[in-house]
Amino acid sequence: MIAKGHHALRLVEEPEFKKLIDDVSHAPGYKLPTRKTLTTSLIPKVRDELLGQILDNLRMATAVCLTTDGWTSLSNESYIAVTVHYINQDKTVLQSHTIACEAFEESHTSENLFGFLKKIVGKWELQNKVMAIASDNAHNIVGAIKLGNWKQVRCFAHSLNIIVQKALEKISSVRTKVKAIAEYFNRSSSGLKKLKDMQAMFNLPQLKLTQDVPTRWNSTFKMFQRLSMLKEAVVAALSTRTDLILSPEDWSLIEGVLPILQPFYQLTEEICAEKNVTLSKIIVLVGLLQKKMVTLNASIASHTLQEVVETLIFEMDGRFREVETNVLYAESTILDPRFKRRVFKSAEAFQNVVSDIKKKTDKNAHRCRTE
Repeated sequence: MIAKGHHALRLVEEPEFKKLIDDVSHAPGYKLPTRKTLTTSLIPKVRDELLGQILDNLRMATAVCLTTDGWTSLSNESYIAVTVHYINQDKTVLQSHTIACEAFEESHTSENLFGFLKKIVGKWELQNKVMAIASDNAHNIVGAIKLGNWKQVRCFAHSLNIIVQKALEKISSVRTKVKAIAEYFNRSSSGLKKLKDMQAMFNLPQLKLTQDVPTRWNSTFKMFQRLSMLKEAVVAALSTRTDLILSPEDWSLIEGVLPILQPFYQLTEEICAEKNVTLSKIIVLVGLLQKKMVTLNASIASHTLQEVVETLIFEMDGRFREVETNVLYAESTILDPRFKRRVFKSAEAFQNVVSDIKKKTDKNAHRCRTE
């Protein structure tokens, strides 16, 4: 319970928890394990059993993919995590396990990151099973994956984040104002009370304003969306704070940018699904996004919003120009029975990938006959 629920180890020392166990226990004289027993015996036993189960599953897997990312903790310590993904042959469902989450004190060079990935791959007996590694677009991790002769899948959600962040620069002044408003209501108890009173007056839901996070563009969408939803209450609550009042033009930009960002938000949510294989959707989703932005661009009157849409189109064209010629993306799309050839803009790219698939299947068939 403590391990799965991420509870504090001191739970077994809490008087009220001890009383609860005494009240519900059907074993007279049962005593809770001590904190020392938890840390030195029980939790390590659970860990070892779980590690053994995962290792057995990975030994049975014929192919796996890895995802890796790094971050800095609040205490300024650097960490790297690795997650393995594979299809369980018995249940034919996608399985995922975090197989590393370690402090990384070395400099983040490609060589050092490669050494770390190689160590994890060896520890979990994944040599010759890694079909691809998904990561962000940083040069050091891209270089590390190349050093290991692994195929790389650039994180689609990360690419979307970069694209949208570039476009949001066109309305940075409004974004800054909205962030200041959210900070004010989240920091000021009197301001928050006034906002709640105004929400009740206008029969609006009792919701707090959300703040954006620089590394997650969709948090900006949520911030704009929540502000637009509570517009009447916010305007009324800020009547005495002239420094935070938004102009009609600001409100127009906020409400106008929401339908532009909505498709990117939906795609980000879709592509981050943990239980579905998503690679085969990338070419499809990119095509739909590009088509949607072209349509929007023709119907928008605001010069600023046009700049936002044009930036989105430009950034997508640059980052996804070769998506149909990427072997992993193209093969997975063609082999997905929902899509096959329908979504390819380039007939040449489609034919090249089909020829490549045929060569691989013919080679495998020949190997099977020989064996």
